[in-house]
Amino acid sequence: MKNRTIWWVAIQNLRRQKFQSVILTALLTVTALTVFFSASLAESMKEGLEKTKDRLGADIIVVPNRFVSSIEDALFLGKPCTVNFDKSWLDKISAEEGVEQVSYQLYLSSLNSDCCETSMQLIAFDINSDFAVAPWLSEDGIHSVADDEIIVGSSMNKKVGDVVKYFGRNFTVIDVLEETGMGYDSCAFISYEAAYQIANDPDYDNVLPFQKDEEVISMVLVKLKEGDDSAKVKEELMSQYADEGIAVYTNSDLVGRFSDELKNYISYATIFQGLFLLMAVIALYGIYSVIIHLRKAEFGTYFSFGTEKKRILLMLLSELLLVAVTSTAIGIGLVCLITIPFHEAIRQSLSIPYLRLGGTELAKNGAYAFCTNLLVCALASVKSYYSLARLDGIALIKSSGE
Repeated sequence: MKNRTIWWVAIQNLRRQKFQSVILTALLTVTALTVFFSASLAESMKEGLEKTKDRLGADIIVVPNRFVSSIEDALFLGKPCTVNFDKSWLDKISAEEGVEQVSYQLYLSSLNSDCCETSMQLIAFDINSDFAVAPWLSEDGIHSVADDEIIVGSSMNKKVGDVVKYFGRNFTVIDVLEETGMGYDSCAFISYEAAYQIANDPDYDNVLPFQKDEEVISMVLVKLKEGDDSAKVKEELMSQYADEGIAVYTNSDLVGRFSDELKNYISYATIFQGLFLLMAVIALYGIYSVIIHLRKAEFGTYFSFGTEKKRILLMLLSELLLVAVTSTAIGIGLVCLITIPFHEAIRQSLSIPYLRLGGTELAKNGAYAFCTNLLVCALASVKSYYSLARLDGIALIKSSGE
């Protein structure tokens, strides 16, 4: 052993003890996978909520109070809904003190037969007054949307020039929005005029909950003058129109429900991680105890030939480090292999607004998973290593037969 490097000896030991190495690697892989995925999920949800607040571009949002839950699900999760209330609310809200600009959107759920598999969320908007989506479009040089044109979200797997069909009409994709972390990723945007052409189509009579001669919208987006308090304006609107069936939210209010769900998830995930790591430490303690016992004769031989205890412990720690690195890499690889190609399906099945694994997140959460694995190994093996260090070569050889 003196003529070999610690790492060479550690690798040979792991190769020779394949069964023990596989068991250790499998257990630590599951540990790394659990820690890495839960950390990535929590971070993705935090990032998604922050992006949603930023991307909305509105200080206040006004919606029909009977459709609040539907609007939240559409904004955060992209779940299709059809919502409408009278467009005259634009003028009422515009006249409120402190309001600088108002915009509006109309939410339409497409028919299943019009799309490939499921209904989609169509959002009609006026690009001339809009300040939620229009700024993204202007960055791509788009300043108008024809009645047969459409803008799609990043998760719809469409590209510029593709033709999609909704409500029997063909629309040409003119832009694909960058990933936002909100429901817009799985929505499609059409002109307000196109929505009314659909309403005027005899084939879709009674499909939409409004008549072709009614001017309706789904939400009013409000931008306040600089320095005005959104909470104060919200209170004024609520007191003034308390009995008229509207709900008023500040930007922060709207993400509140999902923020609370995120806090609950993090709490549950922390408890689950703690219990799992405790079980992993106990399991590894038992495994290390058995491994140390089985290798007593080997260690005794090393001691008898003059190998320092320090070198023996370094060898064992090198084995541990190699197993931790390998298992962490496998765990992270498995998470990426599953979540990267299927992140949209996972996001929808877990009802979370955002799931993304970027380079920075991979590095940070990977380091966290690796350090967790090292900590678990250290806690599980410290007593066994301490017991080993107290024995001399002859005692180890004798005790190996017990």
